[in-house]
Amino acid sequence: MNNSGKTITIFLGLIVVLLVSTASISIFLLNKETEKRKAVEAALNDAQGTVSRLQGDLKVAQNKAFVLEEKNKEADTRINSLEEELDVEKGLKEAMKTENVKIKQDLDTATQERDAIQADLSKQAQEFQAKTKTVEQELQTRDARVKELEIKISDVEKKMADAVAAAAQKAKEEMQAAATAATTPAPVNPENSADPSSEKNVELDKIVVNKADSVKGRVLSVDKETEFIIFDLGAKSGIKQGDVMSVLRGDDYLGDIKVSRVQDEMSAADLIPPFSSRMIRKNDTVVPKK
Repeated sequence: MNNSGKTITIFLGLIVVLLVSTASISIFLLNKETEKRKAVEAALNDAQGTVSRLQGDLKVAQNKAFVLEEKNKEADTRINSLEEELDVEKGLKEAMKTENVKIKQDLDTATQERDAIQADLSKQAQEFQAKTKTVEQELQTRDARVKELEIKISDVEKKMADAVAAAAQKAKEEMQAAATAATTPAPVNPENSADPSSEKNVELDKIVVNKADSVKGRVLSVDKETEFIIFDLGAKSGIKQGDVMSVLRGDDYLGDIKVSRVQDEMSAADLIPPFSSRMIRKNDTVVPKK
């Protein structure tokens, strides 16, 4: 029995050792598992935090991606707009090139026309200066002739006035002599008593002014700038300064003119409005106004 008890005691001791060992191992494993679980939980928490951060970063990234997409769309729209504007600008450049070529051609044409007009104006200016000199010379000659005629007319008027005064004085003296003879008896002369026509009568010459109603002339020249004409009737035809004449073309009445200068065989006259130099030409007929 002692052997059996020892054996049971040893067996029980072994079982206890095994149980203690098993318990220790279990506790150790449990501690390790607990530590491991805590480490896993901590890692899981860290992973969850990381996931949360990553989710936040993902949302931020998504927002950035959305913004970038919108910006990309906006950039695409802007690029398309710029491309359209570039196409329009190219078209405008082509149109401007065409317009510039046309403008250059028009400018060259205008320059040529301007040069031609300047040359024509220069030629006309020279002709006008030559014509002006000729007209000035004619006017100087005409004015000198007018002054000469005015001097002659003044001399003639003075002579006529002197002649009229002398004739009047002579008539007055003869009338006084006749009155004296009528109050004083005169000796009878048989030869003159029967001749009543022996009395001397004094007669004064009458001054007769004939208006040239039947004369007809023609226009020699027309000055369109100063609005006057020259025609081939003068003092010898009875034309006087201030006379109003009519201008005809055939049987058609054109207008009236007023004589401003008179020479022996020609006169100058101003056109009476609305008659103008555009309505008259050389060789038109000039007659006294009726």
